[in-house]
Amino acid sequence: MADEPDSACIVGRAVHDVKDFDRPHAIEVFAMFVREGSLPVWKASERGAILVHPGPQTAPS
Repeated sequence: MADEPDSACIVGRAVHDVKDFDRPHAIEVFAMFVREGSLPVWKASERGAILVHPGPQTAPS
């Protein structure tokens, strides 16, 4: 999922369906990881994956 093969990322996976992401605890968990900001954050379900936050942005070298 991340751009680099050895990169780490946060992936939250829906257990039942995408409505799992609408639960208050799930909303807060995603918000916590986005606020922390050091890794890309993804939401994954049977429909696919969505990038919620790209993680730290670095300038090309």
